[in-house]
Amino acid sequence: MTADPSDRDSLDDTIHFKCLRCGQRIQVSRKRRGDVVHCPKCDRSIQIPKIQRPPEEQSTARETQDELPVINVVYERSSPTPSELNQRLIQVPRVVVWMQGLLLLSVGVSCFFFGTLLGRSLETTESDATQSSIRRVFGTIVYLDAMQRPIPDAGAVVICLPKDRRPELNAKAQFDGLRPGDPIPGESHPSLVAIQRIGGTYLRTGDTGKYEFSVREGNYYVLIISRQLTSPANEPKSKSDLAQLGRYVESAVDLIGERGIGR
Repeated sequence: MTADPSDRDSLDDTIHFKCLRCGQRIQVSRKRRGDVVHCPKCDRSIQIPKIQRPPEEQSTARETQDELPVINVVYERSSPTPSELNQRLIQVPRVVVWMQGLLLLSVGVSCFFFGTLLGRSLETTESDATQSSIRRVFGTIVYLDAMQRPIPDAGAVVICLPKDRRPELNAKAQFDGLRPGDPIPGESHPSLVAIQRIGGTYLRTGDTGKYEFSVREGNYYVLIISRQLTSPANEPKSKSDLAQLGRYVESAVDLIGERGIGR
């Protein structure tokens, strides 16, 4: 189809340009300068030139217009056809999708199963190691009366102190509150806290003279101070015992007093 010669006066109101992709010649109204249109051949988005051509180029364009086909530009992009959609999409068989889903599910379940087993194994090992390092110590403290009968030493003091740990010089336990005749110290008593800080234990026997406590595996000193018996006045205290006890307690002599001790 060619342009009617009677329309030549209207050519000055049109803009002629080519598509940069396929070279298709396009003519639009000058009023649409700067707008974006789509090539009717390759559907590429093109911006209509804003600069007007020189007069000599316009006359050349008018002379060649009679030989150019008149193309109606459609500015709205048409929807792709089903065949075009099929060309753009990658088709995957449904069975492949199902197999990939099952594979991912099996991997996730396996990781969860092995992670659970590993966590329980580590927890059991750590718990067993902790339990195996704890030692239970128990016994009964008695003394002999005039008839050589064993009598429970109720209220006797039992102190367990680790050999490989020592308190700081200014953090030793005070004897006040630890002696058998003193009121039973509370959990926040400074001397009791000082003993527990180094891994030691302090307790008193009940009416049956029995005691029981738990400590971590290791080497300990166990000091027993009787509540019922006193040492003979002429019996000297062991200097080595007092020296060892003095590393943990201020004034070991005042802690023992005249009471009988066992170790």
